[in-house]
Amino acid sequence: MDPLDLSTYPLCSCFLSGYLSRRNDPSNFPADQFPAIFDKYEKLFGSTLQVLGRTKETLKSRSEFNFDSGDAANLEGGIAVLRVILALQLEVRLPPRLTQTVKTLLTVR
Repeated sequence: MDPLDLSTYPLCSCFLSGYLSRRNDPSNFPADQFPAIFDKYEKLFGSTLQVLGRTKETLKSRSEFNFDSGDAANLEGGIAVLRVILALQLEVRLPPRLTQTVKTLLTVR
């Protein structure tokens, strides 16, 4: 599989295609982890979108989750935030009010 072929990973295509087209990043995308790494990211994006009740376009419109610049720090920070959201939701089952607060924070500019 061509590492840049994201056709079977629509969420990875949305969030990562710009990043991957700008740089070769073996630290975050080791060649020996294809295609499994895209499976993991696809699940991460999908689960987070579901928890937040957001569309991929809405989430990507936030600078924290638009990785098209090719900035590795932005990618790593954004992915970390997504993982924290999922960890909180899975481990403590965020109450609806806190879930709404997280959604609001992601909406405010």
